[in-house]
Amino acid sequence: METFKTKEPKKSKLFLQVNFDYKYLSRTWVEKEDTETWKKTTIKDSTPGNGNIDFFEAGKSSDYQDKFRILIKTYFDLQKIKDTDEFIKKLKINYNLLEDDDKPGNFHQSIIYNCKADEMIISDNKMILLVTKIIEIK
Repeated sequence: METFKTKEPKKSKLFLQVNFDYKYLSRTWVEKEDTETWKKTTIKDSTPGNGNIDFFEAGKSSDYQDKFRILIKTYFDLQKIKDTDEFIKKLKINYNLLEDDDKPGNFHQSIIYNCKADEMIISDNKMILLVTKIIEIK
């Protein structure tokens, strides 16, 4: 799990991008999860066969701060991959989360997170891979 500390939560919004190679093998969902009730709401999903998600507005920073976290789930269909161990070893998913107030000038902050081995679950037959990134907003 990652922690994103907002700098100007009362004035800013959060924007997210998910980007990686092998997008044709995947599908990605972005969910907003309530930290008290665990209720999840899908806020963005990719099209089948293209797991990348271009920058989109996830919501106001103040709405997320200590109330919601962002879950990013990416599903890979590995049937066309010959060496799944090598695929997993080379897999790099970039999650670019930024805070901005939509005014000209620099962003308040921008952080790129990467997927980690402990965020991956592979099926017993090595045909399906699920990667889940969790980002808490403080």
